[in-house]
Amino acid sequence: MPSKVAEFQTLFARMQASGSAALEVALKAMGVGPGVEVIVPPYTFIATASAPLLIGATPVFCDIDLDTFNLSASRLEQAITPRTKVIVPVHFAGRAAALCESYIWAARRRDNAVYLTRKLAEIPGICP
Repeated sequence: MPSKVAEFQTLFARMQASGSAALEVALKAMGVGPGVEVIVPPYTFIATASAPLLIGATPVFCDIDLDTFNLSASRLEQAITPRTKVIVPVHFAGRAAALCESYIWAARRRDNAVYLTRKLAEIPGICP
């Protein structure tokens, strides 16, 4: 018998029309809205930046690492401000984003309550 969490996850997944809609809902669930910044990579599908815009938040582009094409951990710290609430690393072109201590360290460095969510649409086969 599936758990209540598994049932909810299945139902929630069926209710989402697209990955873009799912990202928008996830951001809303984290309290993102007007006056909030969401850090996104510039090298990704447009939905990564448009989802925050659709709910009144400001996407902030953080440059990528040219070896991995994912968010640059060294530039991430510079992108975080007191208005930053979410970082959206995108697993891109078959390369998993480095969800390592550098992201967490950068978020804590500014004493913000920063969420980290992932966008998996551009990397088929990766397990969430």
